[in-house]
Amino acid sequence: QDHGGIHNYSAAVAADAETLTGTSAAHFRAAPPPGFTVASAAGGVLRWVTQASTPGGFWDVALIVSDSVGSSTALTMTLYLFDAPSFCHADCVGSAGFPTWRHPGGMYGAGAGTCTVCGDGARKDHTLCTPVSGTMCAGRLTGAGSLVADPAACAAKPPATIVSWPGASAAPPTHGVVEVFRGVDVAFDIVARDTGSCSELTLLSTSVPHGAVFTPA
Repeated sequence: QDHGGIHNYSAAVAADAETLTGTSAAHFRAAPPPGFTVASAAGGVLRWVTQASTPGGFWDVALIVSDSVGSSTALTMTLYLFDAPSFCHADCVGSAGFPTWRHPGGMYGAGAGTCTVCGDGARKDHTLCTPVSGTMCAGRLTGAGSLVADPAACAAKPPATIVSWPGASAAPPTHGVVEVFRGVDVAFDIVARDTGSCSELTLLSTSVPHGAVFTPA
């Protein structure tokens, strides 16, 4: 819920009975959710920067999308904002945690390790993070000398970040610039990093030009 996302309405417009031509524009028919903007009307890209205070649940986004020759169509997108889950460290003993819409088995991660889902927004239980001595999930000792789960072991996972992109600068990427000669193939790399102990990192493309191919590594 703290990180929002990017949404694309091009496919929905293309499927409409009224075909738009030329450069399109978009404006909201009603007040959008807080932090919601049209990032690229021509590309059909919407950006939603949410905050911890943004209420979860269903949100309707109503748009009027028009083109350069005067045609327009109405579009309503229904989005669902989920509360951010919390996860145990991968070094903890893996066990089924809270099921979520994305992870019904209560486990998150793929490849190098898996993490127990110890919080689903509405509830949080650090005792699901069973400690292992000598690891990043070491737990803590009680006065009686028993090893118990540390409340700090159940924490929200930081979002993945893009660390390299075309025209990289010190600021977070809003867009990159690639300059080539006409007739030369355009190719570039984008690198992202997930600092969590468990990862399900995925790069997706939106509004790519005709003939372009996006190949995740």
